[in-house]
Amino acid sequence: MNKAAEVTTDETADLSLDLSINMTSKQRDYDIIIVGATGFTGRRAARELLNQYSTTYRIGLAARNRQRLESLVEELSLPTEHCFIMDTTDAERVREVVGLTRLIVSTAGPYALYGESVIAACAQLGTHYTDITGEVDFIARMSERYADKAQASGARLVSFCGFDSVPAEVAVHKLAQRFGSEEQLTIQSFYTTQGGLNGGTIATMLNKLAESSNQEPVGPDVLVAAGRYVASLEDTLGTPSLPILVQPKGAHFFGFVQKIKRWSTPFIMSGVNARVVYRSVSEAQQSGSYSFKRFGYSEQSRLGRWYTPGSFIMTALLLLTLTTLGPFAWFRSMLTRFVPSPGEGPSEESIEQGFMQLNVFAESSSGQKEELKCYFSGDPSNKATVFFLVQCSILLLKGLEAKSLAPAGFHTPYTAFGEALEKQLSQNGYEIHT
Repeated sequence: MNKAAEVTTDETADLSLDLSINMTSKQRDYDIIIVGATGFTGRRAARELLNQYSTTYRIGLAARNRQRLESLVEELSLPTEHCFIMDTTDAERVREVVGLTRLIVSTAGPYALYGESVIAACAQLGTHYTDITGEVDFIARMSERYADKAQASGARLVSFCGFDSVPAEVAVHKLAQRFGSEEQLTIQSFYTTQGGLNGGTIATMLNKLAESSNQEPVGPDVLVAAGRYVASLEDTLGTPSLPILVQPKGAHFFGFVQKIKRWSTPFIMSGVNARVVYRSVSEAQQSGSYSFKRFGYSEQSRLGRWYTPGSFIMTALLLLTLTTLGPFAWFRSMLTRFVPSPGEGPSEESIEQGFMQLNVFAESSSGQKEELKCYFSGDPSNKATVFFLVQCSILLLKGLEAKSLAPAGFHTPYTAFGEALEKQLSQNGYEIHT
């Protein structure tokens, strides 16, 4: 039975939520409310949280579409009084729902279009927050606008809790801990993936491409962009961000990589993950955990063997097409005709057959070399993302109970949880081999 079923109100609540909420109450009715619960990823997250944690935590759902929410309620056998109609363009309504819970788990993207009101309310009301965004520029803007409010209210806002960028952060920090004081450390990750994309992820990618048409071109060079993100630390800490960022050898390479004996291209999410990694490594450097004068990180896709270049050719063509044509509205419009719409995604069978493998290599200027391999069984964009989001969210609630949280404000998963993140993932099915 969902623990949320024990919650009572002074009125009979339904999906219209005519309920009046006392915003000054210190007692929150829920531990978790999932925003965007009727989307493809939101439904899966809601199902996993309710199946695994409904006897421990009080869980509610929020979405803007009444019909789809009613359908989800029926599917999950959840009482309707624990479900809320909420359009994120209605700031007052968002504040009402956010004020009901200790933690908001947001799957409602593109976040640049639908996410600011939720983040603003969490920062103002002291409600903790997790999401699966890969929109680094958006989160940097949110940090600039709401970091002071979050620090004042005690809210921890943890972004990038999906396939972007938990595997990258966990692997990088586990390897970095093996090195002492170094002139330079470079780390390179190679992703092997099997899976598909859901409509929400594609919508976010298209929105990012649209933004790039009004800003800088989409390209493989993330070093300058990463520097801008890391530089936002100066606003928070008031000190220069270290270490100096360097370009790892072989970054953004198209061709055959002898070290892994595979064809390789830049990983499609490398621009996101590199910036998140640079941010968390810089914070660790500031706190004294590491001592590197220069640091570099890059990501590549690990594709076919030398005699099977087909996947390499197709991936290279895809990346070059998106880079060249993505900023054009006519191309994005044409693309929407052939990809899943928001709320749609791969079949359950396809999701279960997917997997992700991450091979990571670290090398220092002194000649020390380290490596590790990570593995998860299931579609990276759909099953793995939900797994990482759920585990980060539960870890945040555990931190609340143990009073062992990172300082209030904006965080990446690793700056929020540190080594506890690796432990939480490993105990629940994520494999890390050293």
